[in-house]
Amino acid sequence: MPPVILKAEDYTPYISMLLYSDPGVGKTVFATSSESPTLVLATEEGTLSGVRQGAQFDIIECFAPEGGWEAFEESIDWLYDGNAEKYNWVVVDTATSLQRRIMQHLSITRSNDPSAKNRNPDKYQLDEYGEQQVKFQKAVERLIALPVNVLFTAHARMAEDQDGELYVKPDIHGKEAKAGELAVWLSANVMATGFMSPITYKKKVDGAEKIIQGRQIQWRGNEKVRAKDRFDVLGDRTIDKSLKHIEDLIFADD
Repeated sequence: MPPVILKAEDYTPYISMLLYSDPGVGKTVFATSSESPTLVLATEEGTLSGVRQGAQFDIIECFAPEGGWEAFEESIDWLYDGNAEKYNWVVVDTATSLQRRIMQHLSITRSNDPSAKNRNPDKYQLDEYGEQQVKFQKAVERLIALPVNVLFTAHARMAEDQDGELYVKPDIHGKEAKAGELAVWLSANVMATGFMSPITYKKKVDGAEKIIQGRQIQWRGNEKVRAKDRFDVLGDRTIDKSLKHIEDLIFADD
């Protein structure tokens, strides 16, 4: 069969995005604010914040120490069975905890193997880290390939560059042969990467100036923050904007 060739004007793009921050800043609230059908693959117990904000979304629990990774894999298979069309967004909350669920699966599988030399499920083996990385990458690639917008959330952590200067990056552990770090690989495979942080600013409300405790997302990277915007429409940062607002900005010209 000849290759399927699409005209540029007929191509339907889907958003793939990575959002990272310290715990409790508001990743889940943002991730469930699209106002359109959303499925959250919850790899940790953090979706309550979205529920309290009145967001409507479906949840698949993938955070059990035993069975969490299996539930995640089965969820991707279910989406590929024609169920992705039910949603506008699929959210992985969080990619950081997804790595832990994979490691738990690998260590428990080993501990249940009578032929294993080390059957201690609490002590990870060196080769399990490599296998975890491959499973993680395959899951990310499968999700991005679906006909649906995909958002990965992650925790943030501080790191040092080659000059010993500190910067903030997604808390994704592991080495990747070409990119050097698995966090770099994940960011390279999505269309946009944003760093969310708290912000205090002044705003006029009913004619009076008030102090607002809000959230900002930095979309343009620098030596202190890893970020990017391949759509080139989000600017340096957005302040207190929902996922729906971000989606509207990206597809404004459609």
